[in-house]
Amino acid sequence: MASGFARSPILIGITGRRWFDLGDPDRDRAAAEAFKHRIALCLAVLDDKFKDTPKVLLTGAAIGTDLLALRAALERSELWSAAAILPFSRDLFEEDFRPDADELSRRWQGLNRDAEARPAWLAGWETRHDAYRRELSDCLDNHPDRVLVRCLPGLRMADGRRATAADLSRDTPGRDPALRQAHYEQVGQWIAAASTVMLAVLGDDARPSAKATGGTARILAVRRVGHPDAAGVAVAERSDVLRQHWSPVLRPPGRHVWLVGPAARGAPGLPAAILGPLGRWPASADAPADDPPLHGERHGHAEPARGPDALLDESLTTAAMFARFHRHATWYGARHRAERRIGSRHRAAWLPRRLLAIGYYARSLWSTPPRKVSTAPQPPGDAIREVRNRLRWGQSRSKSMAKASFLATALLFLASLLAFEVFAKFAPHRPVILFGYVVSIAATGLLIVAATLRRWQPLSEDSRSISEMLRVQRAWWAAGLPNRVDREHLQGVSADLAPIRDATTTLLAWIWLRGGWPGDTPQHHDGTRAFDWPTVYGGAHRVRADRAPRSAAGWIGEQIAYFRKTGRAREDAAHRAEAGSWFVFVGAWWLAVLVLVWSASYAVKHAFAEISHLVRILAGDGTALPVSVAAALLLAGAAALPLGWCLRISTLHGREPTRIRRWIRTGLRPLPSALLIGAACMALAPALVETTTVSEESAAKYAALVSIALMIGATGAWRFLAEKLGLEAEALEYKDALARFRLAEEALAAETDEHGRPRDVARAQAIVHDLGRLALVENEAWLKSRRERPLTPLAG
Repeated sequence: MASGFARSPILIGITGRRWFDLGDPDRDRAAAEAFKHRIALCLAVLDDKFKDTPKVLLTGAAIGTDLLALRAALERSELWSAAAILPFSRDLFEEDFRPDADELSRRWQGLNRDAEARPAWLAGWETRHDAYRRELSDCLDNHPDRVLVRCLPGLRMADGRRATAADLSRDTPGRDPALRQAHYEQVGQWIAAASTVMLAVLGDDARPSAKATGGTARILAVRRVGHPDAAGVAVAERSDVLRQHWSPVLRPPGRHVWLVGPAARGAPGLPAAILGPLGRWPASADAPADDPPLHGERHGHAEPARGPDALLDESLTTAAMFARFHRHATWYGARHRAERRIGSRHRAAWLPRRLLAIGYYARSLWSTPPRKVSTAPQPPGDAIREVRNRLRWGQSRSKSMAKASFLATALLFLASLLAFEVFAKFAPHRPVILFGYVVSIAATGLLIVAATLRRWQPLSEDSRSISEMLRVQRAWWAAGLPNRVDREHLQGVSADLAPIRDATTTLLAWIWLRGGWPGDTPQHHDGTRAFDWPTVYGGAHRVRADRAPRSAAGWIGEQIAYFRKTGRAREDAAHRAEAGSWFVFVGAWWLAVLVLVWSASYAVKHAFAEISHLVRILAGDGTALPVSVAAALLLAGAAALPLGWCLRISTLHGREPTRIRRWIRTGLRPLPSALLIGAACMALAPALVETTTVSEESAAKYAALVSIALMIGATGAWRFLAEKLGLEAEALEYKDALARFRLAEEALAAETDEHGRPRDVARAQAIVHDLGRLALVENEAWLKSRRERPLTPLAG
């Protein structure tokens, strides 16, 4: 079962020098083959790391490194495809594959060779150009199912018009060479921003040019810094596909680069040095990462030097996220097929469904041949819907595992507490009980390690955040807005959250590559922006009632229905956790009061002793009756928990209870449960005397003390679960979000005509943009409030 991420691959960018030896064509050919081998080794490392994840090489298809990497990718398995990003039309692009006589003359003059060798030297370079021209034709024309060719839109000129073929052709007399170079700069910046992993082959001069030439050193700096310099910004402002604005107060989205070279050495088997992000525009593109706030410190303490393996893992963080999503979506796809095949959701069919799902999953991993990525055009709305559906599949597994780990941590804490209290109070001579305590603590530690290594909670949060970003992006595109969520959301965040933004960038880049529209926003064939208002607002032209029948409600209607339903569920869950934990905690206090009264009052102690003696007489020599009575009383005490929530203190004339009355009600509700648990401890005393060395009086008291400790521990465990699941925070966030979407619906209803179209498109777009921004702000706040903290056992 191929996952949805088979259509959203890892994007591998490449940038590099065109010629490797300007003095001799034969040496250049030999150096090119050596660099092609090193690039192939880098691609092999990616294959080894992500065996079942499809990959697409992003290349400018220029002479030299670009075509060498393109050929190396096509020589690999079907999981590899390529996207050739051309700066202009194919015929204009192939002009660079013709030898430039003036350039060759300048090279020859700098060699100081014998003039008789010049014809052979020129013929050698002519051969090199012909070889690259044939390579370009073979790669782009003979692999239509594996190579996607996209031409970026022309840059805008100073007079507002777009650059034409006459402005860009090398054959046009008096042309401006800087304009052609600026289009190569546009390609380099786009690849640097869109790539999940980027490879670079740097020349002898690593200093970035001050002009927007699209040179390797410049693109390398753009990738590592996260934004271009002033010359690059000038190009971006004339482009329809590049980011144009960066905040001066937010950390730029700099990323890693694999620098391929003869002497470059990274992790074992990787012929590339990994360069980390930079905090400022560098004097040299291969400068080491030297920005302490970004790389040298963490929480105010200096970090130790990181080895090659650590740098490799850092550079592949986003790619690893794609691989995990792919595996999880594959598993849930297999489960979905098993459920459809068996056709039953009865509990008795659980085992056959699971076994069939395991079989489908194994076949998808080992029997089914790798599925190459599809390059067929796909509407952006369909592409986003497909990816979000597969993200939901992957999130389900991670979320269920995270919840199970939280619950298991709480239960193991209670088990260890029970074992220790029983050992200390009743059986200090039985080490097997202490062994149970040790096993519980060890199991908690193993669970922490497993949850940390498997990253269940972060993966669930990442899936949810990416899905929400894509939901907002779909609404913005449907409203005709040019904004990109990855350029507005999660800006300036730490390295822990940046992969979420980078993964969304990769997804949107691939959707754009397959979409086929010329600009950065979905467009019709006539160049106008696509406008799909029903996707945003639905088919209604009035405010929907709370209990309106389910219909095509659009983004706003779907969000209102979701927040209304889920918000109520979160409020109920938060109320149960709050009321239940207080009930158990106050019940422990009441039980402690009973123990205090029993210990201090002779009359009460005598009465309890008579009850215990009566139970001993009825039980005879056995322990079955005391245990049964105690169990019945404990069940009755546990049943009083939901009954206690239903108790209400009567109020005069039906008025709401005052704060004091509510406090009194909260304090009195657990009293029946405390009495029943105390009676259970007294009933259990004869059995404890038979099985332990404590006296009858101490047995009852110790049982009550153990019960108090367990009740306090249960209170902490319950609050731990509520805090880890974020019930209260989500309930408040959903309530606020519901209010925002309802206000937006009312505002759009006033702007919508009887045909369901907005009267003022600009105002409707502004409302949708503001609503999307607020949704992203809520998403970031939710993500930061729930971000994984160390999964630790409770201390109590």
